[in-house]
Amino acid sequence: MKSTRARKTSNHKIKLLAAAVAFALMAYGAIIWSQQAAGNAQQYLVAIKGLPAGAQVSSEDFTVVEYQLGSTGEHYLAPDQLSHGSYTLGPIRAGQLVAKSYLANAVIDARVPVVVTSAMGLPESMQPGSSADIWVTPQLADKSFGEPYLLVLAAEVARLAEPSAVFADAPPEVELWVPADAVPAVLKAQSGGSELSLVMRATFAD
Repeated sequence: MKSTRARKTSNHKIKLLAAAVAFALMAYGAIIWSQQAAGNAQQYLVAIKGLPAGAQVSSEDFTVVEYQLGSTGEHYLAPDQLSHGSYTLGPIRAGQLVAKSYLANAVIDARVPVVVTSAMGLPESMQPGSSADIWVTPQLADKSFGEPYLLVLAAEVARLAEPSAVFADAPPEVELWVPADAVPAVLKAQSGGSELSLVMRATFAD
């Protein structure tokens, strides 16, 4: 009986020892892997601020970070790969890694910038790169206003004008990228006394 108990105790101790050794090996392997991953980290560019499509960029618009991206790293921009005079082909959010496909050496865009004064207040989350629909509330012949209608779908915010101290209560002005053929309609609405309002759309840049 004592011999049987002794064998059980011995087997239990062996199992505990084996588990402890296995845990130690796993911990050691994790340390080695993390050291190797850190050693393989590469430098990439990250946007310091939101950048709209069509913006000319320089090294001042980015900061350098180190990531271990493995084989996917070849798709992102390294500090020495930013060409002089590069332009963004799409909006880039602050803190976002810059894919090589986001930049070009010339503007490839069929849109033009217009400045719109929004009759409706702007959300605090609106920033360069945000998308917004332009709605018009037309002024009628008797100076009343008609039913609102959608004028431009998914215009892109290029810049938000900071109000001056003198005109702090003035409606906010926003520079937008709109299709070139939409410009006459926007200008006609502005000059005719109609009210233009921006309705923000959810995008990855917001």
